[in-house]
Amino acid sequence: MSAHEEHDFRRWLPEANKHPYPGFDTKDVYEFSKNAAADPRVSELFQKWSNSLKKPFFGITADGTKIEGLYALENQGAPTTAAAVVANKLLDKLTIDETQRTVHDLNSEDWRKWCNTEIIAYDVGIRLEVLEQTKIDLIWELVKASLSERGYRKVRGVTKINHFLGILADKPAILNENSYSFMICGRPSAREPWSFSLSGHHLCLHVTFIGEQMTIGPAFIGCEPDHIDEGLDKGVELFRSEIALPMQLMQSLTPEQKKKAIKSSKIHEPENVGWNIVDQRHLGGTGQDNRVIPYEGIVASELTSEQVELLVSVVAVFSDLLPAGPHDHYLRLVRKHLSETYLTWTGGFRDRDPYYVRIQSPVALVELDHHSGIYLTNESPGPYHIHNIMRLPNGNDYGRELIRQWKQSRAGRLTGQPMKYIRPLNEEETIDTGFPKYKAQILSCLESAIILASRIGEGGCGPGLHYHHSDQFYFLAHGSMTVRLGEQEHDISEGSVVFIPAGLPHCNWNNGPGAEIHLEMIVPAPHRLKQLAYMIEKPEDVPKEWRTTSKGYIRHVERHRLLEPLPGFKIFPLADPSTDSHLAMVIYAEVAANAGGPSTHIHEFDQYYFVLEGELTIEVALQKHVVPADTLVVLPAGVPHRQYNQAPGRLWDYGVNFTPTGKGHYGDLNAAAKMDDRGF
Repeated sequence: MSAHEEHDFRRWLPEANKHPYPGFDTKDVYEFSKNAAADPRVSELFQKWSNSLKKPFFGITADGTKIEGLYALENQGAPTTAAAVVANKLLDKLTIDETQRTVHDLNSEDWRKWCNTEIIAYDVGIRLEVLEQTKIDLIWELVKASLSERGYRKVRGVTKINHFLGILADKPAILNENSYSFMICGRPSAREPWSFSLSGHHLCLHVTFIGEQMTIGPAFIGCEPDHIDEGLDKGVELFRSEIALPMQLMQSLTPEQKKKAIKSSKIHEPENVGWNIVDQRHLGGTGQDNRVIPYEGIVASELTSEQVELLVSVVAVFSDLLPAGPHDHYLRLVRKHLSETYLTWTGGFRDRDPYYVRIQSPVALVELDHHSGIYLTNESPGPYHIHNIMRLPNGNDYGRELIRQWKQSRAGRLTGQPMKYIRPLNEEETIDTGFPKYKAQILSCLESAIILASRIGEGGCGPGLHYHHSDQFYFLAHGSMTVRLGEQEHDISEGSVVFIPAGLPHCNWNNGPGAEIHLEMIVPAPHRLKQLAYMIEKPEDVPKEWRTTSKGYIRHVERHRLLEPLPGFKIFPLADPSTDSHLAMVIYAEVAANAGGPSTHIHEFDQYYFVLEGELTIEVALQKHVVPADTLVVLPAGVPHRQYNQAPGRLWDYGVNFTPTGKGHYGDLNAAAKMDDRGF
């Protein structure tokens, strides 16, 4: 008798119209998700996940203390170039609205918004099912270029079984091969960090590239049932080796070793504190980015050499999503920490027993759990519903630790000279743009944004009607100007921000009186070899794939409505994700005499200050500067800094990336919309 015959999932198929969410409309995934999320069991869980995002990313640890120095930048022979070529090919095919859904900033907190249920908990990224097939094919080509051959088959097996489950449960609209959200963070490049993710039912994949190095984690692989027994995909099966190897390891233990490794012989205890229908025994699932997971079980140093090799083979088979080079590097890293590697087990250890296993070290967290049925009706865990989670503890989930190191290594990299953090406006450094009375000074050109100071004399103008492939901001520091956004013209006064989303036709000019000076911020910075602006005669000339439904906006600082997140540190949010500015936060700030912002800190993103009036004192990279008005302060990612005011003054603070610390730093990510009476 085969394993499939002995464990035939079909005896657990529900009766017609019997499924986990009776009475719910399952013809539309968004309507279904809305109704399902109202279920108290689901809403309570979703709220816990949402609350977890309010704390900055720290990483999973064993005791709440992050171990430093575990991960290092190195050449692993990752397929970065091949992946970047496919990713850019995909981006070239997307429309402007699809691009805005798909592309997020490298440090966006949207990285952390993933969920392994068929219920949409976070509507981020773009659903594959809304894309044309040629674009879906390119997404899978990207996945194939990034993973090992076996890893790619495993991932596609998840989607095929999900489609099969949709047929079994008669829920094809919510369970199919395309019911996943796709997202790219950063700009696909052979040298600079970027990532992509897929998130949906039984598949959550986070792939990060840093030069010729890569990480995969968090990764969630699951299935219900575990194989397909009919149709075009008959024979697709998941987790055979992943189940057999841990069982082989467990069966090799002596009674004394088993006593240390086994936490409980009972596999199904839903009454336990912390148990929920999604995670069951898992500890590293959705919303657990900062969880403290103490070591449990038997340490690898108490195993025989043969058992240690079995343990490493378990980690190897679970991490084989990685292609050969990165996989070999990762296993060498795992071996370095075997003296700190623990194995814990819940359940039986006969050949067909369901079980939960966790292997944990400073650089690995691997979990496999047999679950009770969701669409199948088995109330106790069985071999038909299986979940696997892989994490990179101590801060390297999402490749964050390596990205942090990369950014630190790149500070001041462009010329080899000391980084110039303080950059004053200087008319001698302006260039003639060729447009009437229009000169510009390039203040900064990091990969995150281009910052210009533009000076237009009375009667002068910038380029005619045009659009960009990046978002753009103006901040009018001096004078007045007129801006056209689409078909609408707006007179702009000092202290106003103009948000111009990618694809929106616009132009600007100065009717006077006098000259004007405004900052221009292009976010993200276009590739050096790509065109910066695209000229058109009328708005409808914007190519269809680059048109946007966003109309942009003008926002003036209302000083009587300033918020005060810190004593003497007042702010007025001008742009953030709540106002459709998904790539940058723009905030006006006033610093009272002898007051300041947060104490010395660093960010994982570039940040810019522009002083409007008075003097700002800033300590950056062990240097102290007193910064006068009309000066830009450039703070690359990873550079320690703090700012304060030794005399009355005010500053305008522009962050290319919004901060994950929410209200504790510069306000929450919905602050700009809350301060705008028009509503967003």
